[in-house]
Amino acid sequence: EVAIACGLDQAIGDVIVVLNPATDPPDRIPEFAEKANDTDGIVIGIANDKFKRSLPYRLAYRLHYGLGKVFLARSQVYGATHFMGLTRTALNALLTIKDSFRFIRVLAMYAGFEVTQVPYEFVARRHPPRHRRPLTLIENAEHIIVSNSDRPLRMAAILSAIMGIADFAFLIYILGMRLL
Repeated sequence: EVAIACGLDQAIGDVIVVLNPATDPPDRIPEFAEKANDTDGIVIGIANDKFKRSLPYRLAYRLHYGLGKVFLARSQVYGATHFMGLTRTALNALLTIKDSFRFIRVLAMYAGFEVTQVPYEFVARRHPPRHRRPLTLIENAEHIIVSNSDRPLRMAAILSAIMGIADFAFLIYILGMRLL
């Protein structure tokens, strides 16, 4: 994410395309650029997962997006990859969001531009394909949520207030029992 953010800060041109060279097909770049120009917004690649994923990985992946739906005002698109096309206008809007932890796939949901989804097939250029560990997905979800949302803090504050009220009520009960 840091490398992508640095690259986007330095990017020039009317349409900027981001891709992962290990899995994204470069022959689809013109399609992404054309769709971004047509919609004047953001085009996000949605992976049709050809690679065999383990059950723990698939469960962690679902949990990753489930946590995003609960804790983020606008969650990223399920199956979204780093393969995306952005118009200059959309990129400039994203770059105005000054955040030390920029997750481009999450910020794209907040930019106010139309987000077009384009399904595509991974191209396996690495044998065996590299997979992230399931716990890494959960850690990434936690990092994305903490850096892009205040909902966990609100939930902790509400829970603390409820616990404080319950403790106070218990204190009143104990004092009442001692006095009566």
